[in-house]
Amino acid sequence: MNHKITIIILQLIRRFITLLHLAGRSYPERLTQLLHLLHSINYTAGY
Repeated sequence: MNHKITIIILQLIRRFITLLHLAGRSYPERLTQLLHLLHSINYTAGY
């Protein structure tokens, strides 16, 4: 497992958590965007 990819994912998750706190009303929408983003990252990483 590539540690650089892990660090990048953790940083992106932290950014999304910040966005979730800023936009609490659209939490389900942000969560969906996060899931799509993680899926895209996994696809790009070749998992």
